[in-house]
Amino acid sequence: MRLPVTDKTFNVTDSALRQIIDLVPHMIFARNREGRFVLVNRATAEAYGTTVEALTGQLVSAVHQDADELALFRADDDYVHRTGCPTFYPRKSFTDGSGKKRILQTHKIPFQLPGSSEPLVLGIAIDVTEEERTLQALQKSEEKYRNLVENMNDVIYTQDLDGLITYISPVVERMGMYKVEEVVGQSFAEYVHPADLPMLIQSRARTLAGEIEPHEFRVFAKDGSVHYVRTSSRLIFDNGNVAGLSGVLTDITAQKQAAEALRESEECYRSVYNMAPLAIVLWDRRGRILDWNRHAERLFGWSKEEVLEKTFCDFGVPPSGRARAQSIMRNVRKGENSSAILENLTRDGHIIICEWNNCVRRDGQGNVIGVLSLVLDITARRHAEEQRRKMEEQIQHTQKLESLGVLAGGIAHDFNNLLVGIIGNADFALSDLPEDAPVREHLNDIASTAQRAADLCRQLLAYSGKGLFVIMPLSLPELIHEMTHLLEVSIANKSTLRQQFASAVPAIEGDPTQLRQIVMNLVTNAAESFSDRSGTITVSVNTRPCNAEFFRETYLREALPEGVYVCLEVADNGCGMDAETQLKMFEPFFTTKFAGRGLGLAAVLGIVRSHHGAIKVRSHPGEGTSVELFFPASSHTSQTTTSAAPADGNWQGAGAVLVVDDEKRVLQVTAKMLKKAGFSVFTAGDGEKGVRLCREKARGLVLVILDMTMPKLSGEQAFQKIKEIAPNLPILLSSGYNEQEALARFAGKGLAGFLQKPYTQGEFLARVRAAVETSDK
Repeated sequence: MRLPVTDKTFNVTDSALRQIIDLVPHMIFARNREGRFVLVNRATAEAYGTTVEALTGQLVSAVHQDADELALFRADDDYVHRTGCPTFYPRKSFTDGSGKKRILQTHKIPFQLPGSSEPLVLGIAIDVTEEERTLQALQKSEEKYRNLVENMNDVIYTQDLDGLITYISPVVERMGMYKVEEVVGQSFAEYVHPADLPMLIQSRARTLAGEIEPHEFRVFAKDGSVHYVRTSSRLIFDNGNVAGLSGVLTDITAQKQAAEALRESEECYRSVYNMAPLAIVLWDRRGRILDWNRHAERLFGWSKEEVLEKTFCDFGVPPSGRARAQSIMRNVRKGENSSAILENLTRDGHIIICEWNNCVRRDGQGNVIGVLSLVLDITARRHAEEQRRKMEEQIQHTQKLESLGVLAGGIAHDFNNLLVGIIGNADFALSDLPEDAPVREHLNDIASTAQRAADLCRQLLAYSGKGLFVIMPLSLPELIHEMTHLLEVSIANKSTLRQQFASAVPAIEGDPTQLRQIVMNLVTNAAESFSDRSGTITVSVNTRPCNAEFFRETYLREALPEGVYVCLEVADNGCGMDAETQLKMFEPFFTTKFAGRGLGLAAVLGIVRSHHGAIKVRSHPGEGTSVELFFPASSHTSQTTTSAAPADGNWQGAGAVLVVDDEKRVLQVTAKMLKKAGFSVFTAGDGEKGVRLCREKARGLVLVILDMTMPKLSGEQAFQKIKEIAPNLPILLSSGYNEQEALARFAGKGLAGFLQKPYTQGEFLARVRAAVETSDK
């Protein structure tokens, strides 16, 4: 609490201390050399007939009515200022605010405010008017004296010069201490706590020397309990000679216990205050810090002494957040409790995120006197929430890619089955027609269109991550160098192609066909970013160490192994992309040009994912685009790929072939191709029928062509049962999915080969011939 005063201000920040001072029934005041009141309690203000606020800062000459008394007061103050010695006056006349005369017992000492060099006089005045009148009345009438004494709440006693009690009022019995007859004639010292006896002896000696001062000590009651008492003694004269002492004894045990309880409570509060796991900040009405606990010191880095009387917003809030923080505190100081989350600064310059719970502090009249804030550091929680949000986004992103991949793979599989019929029948028709037949042109268009559809299916498989066919160690720089002419032709005359390859680039494990598709798609896409103007496309290859943190910032955001990766970068200085376009650029059929552009970058995404790689894109509108692909480096030496030998169109086989496929058109076309090549054919539309036919015709079969995905029994289940029936019978697996995925399920089980749908008649017979002839050997 802060008391409003004039130039020199006595600050009292503990409201409990203020209340204690005001509860003291005696006058407490402090005056400076001018005679101006710097500190007064409620008893002093009431004696002058005014309030603490009105009296504080006033000159004593302006409020005191009696000029003679004023002169004596000023002389006393001057004496203390001049000599630095305390003074004590057992009786001093005082005219109060109502004009009533009082007798005061005053004690004045020199005093200075903490942090100030200005000398003050601190005085304590006890109103002894009633005591004086009582004693006078007692001298006039013993009977009146006894009646008065015996009905007082305080104990009246007398003792002789030897310290023996000669009289004690019956109040001592009501206090639960002793009976009167047990005390009279006994030495006062017998009842005093041994630790307080030296002090009592010294006080008694000063009283016998003419000084009158109150003192406190402990006494033992009859039941052994300890009571705190306060006494005020004066001399008893007999014919002008000192005959003994008389005094008043007040039991202050309850007050002491209350004070001790208050002290313990304050100590407990202070312990909780400093041990609390929250930062606690106490403010005044101006927003200046009055106190903060040890957790606040640890959290923000400043000690309590460094921040007292300072505004927290001036040093504990980043400049960008000060306006909001000041607005919040203004509202709180107006009486509005609030909670807010703010960025705060620590002493070492770090920004932390804190949750502030602000509670208004009010005085007894309900006036706002300040704010109490509880502060919780939620930086770690916010970071965890951010990480969880990113993780959820990553999961959603991955699920989206997986869902689209499953859809794309399923579509490609079904289309490949349909294309088997289209391509096969087109081949049959073309082979049966003479070279000059007019319809050959239409059939050729059908065949070429079907092949383009097959290419689209391969892109769908690539996007779904199921498009790898032949994995081998290969060199990206060599592969790109071989494509140089094709790339230059594809970008025509509107772009310049540059290549930058680092030396000693390690090989990667990949499929050369699909990696060529990646390079072609990226370069073509970069060329289209120039529109009608010319530009430069740079294709570069280098190595880069990659860790988990790096992969979290890539497009796929998958947890790839840390290590050295080969980086393929295609960069252009074209139109660039905004953030929204970058988010959609790898989605199937998305384009910024015109509709129907195919899979393009979506296929790139699937190929990279199936190669266990990562993608990173940097682009800004008007500043070009850079697409970086990262593939794990291989310890193997790169290989050179060669094209497969063309099939012999005149080859003829013999024997029976069992074809098992759930697609009717595939069975029809395959049976025609086999019969044309000299085979007899059995067909089955599901796995169960295929196994049953194999059991019936096993001796005459030379080959089984088995589809991967079928009802009743899958291709894998049918394969196992057929192998149990005829272990040496060659089985050729056929699927619209990729070879790598299919063969992985049959590794080491004796599979004779794989036939990728869709296929031409030549491709089909080449695979059949290889399977049959391998079996014959």
